[in-house]
Amino acid sequence: MKHWEEMGDYVGFNHDDAQRLSNLLPHVTPHLQEIADRFYSTIDKFPSAKAVFENEAQVNRLKSSLQDWTHQLLKGPHDEAYWTRRQRIGRVHVRVGLPQRYMFTAMSLLRDHLSTIARE
Repeated sequence: MKHWEEMGDYVGFNHDDAQRLSNLLPHVTPHLQEIADRFYSTIDKFPSAKAVFENEAQVNRLKSSLQDWTHQLLKGPHDEAYWTRRQRIGRVHVRVGLPQRYMFTAMSLLRDHLSTIARE
């Protein structure tokens, strides 16, 4: 079994879940900029998290990257290429020295934003 398949099995992610994410995409798309802005404004409040950024131009590029990341999360496909891209992103976070706690908390914030949109 490939890693990406194992991860999906581990959390019970299946084709129906992928379809639900895809169905959410048109509802989230109008909010992608707002999600990215809120995501990075939260980071801005924590010096240890903010320390990995070099300048505002980098933050703006990362906001755009987060919008792309979120779009791909919802759109799929959730296959080996998707897994490989996510691994690469994770390795960058390690390379720049982002404390691990911020990855978990940031993903929680993102999940909250998406859940709010889904409920609405």
